[in-house]
Amino acid sequence: MPQNASAYPTDSTLPTQPAAQGITRHLLVVMGVCGSGKSTVAEGLHNELGWPWLDADSLHAPSNIGKMAHGIPLTDEDRQGWLTRCHAWLAEKQKAGTGGILACSALRRIYRDQLRQDGVKPLFIYLSADTSVLAQRLKRGPTILCQPPSCPARYKHWSHHRQMNRRSLFPCCLNLPR
Repeated sequence: MPQNASAYPTDSTLPTQPAAQGITRHLLVVMGVCGSGKSTVAEGLHNELGWPWLDADSLHAPSNIGKMAHGIPLTDEDRQGWLTRCHAWLAEKQKAGTGGILACSALRRIYRDQLRQDGVKPLFIYLSADTSVLAQRLKRGPTILCQPPSCPARYKHWSHHRQMNRRSLFPCCLNLPR
């Protein structure tokens, strides 16, 4: 039976489930816009694979959290410290050989490039859903870091997945209700 990740710290390594035995440990970045299911999918992968996972939102500076709570989109400058911390977490997991799963918007190519610096080799799993599905999800449960007024601004900054290196992208479409 899968582990319940809520009973463990997110950065912990769990026993690998039998179906996942023998899977080579990788760095995975579960990416997409707010409401796409990044944290849900990352936690599910953590439960099955046993690899540490982290919601990148937990690495935001208090000033960024304040802006997002008020629906103010972050600038590239606002994101620099956050991206540095995300990269450091991935680099630490790569060095330790534990694998790692990071739930991270990674909306722009320059952000994904920053996560890949210094020999860090994450695979990106792009979660996609129709904007109507995303809007329904956010109406049911917006988070402090994703207030509906800021979401359209985030969609316009999304560097489409066709611009990504095909070997590091695994697209998924999650138009299922939450």
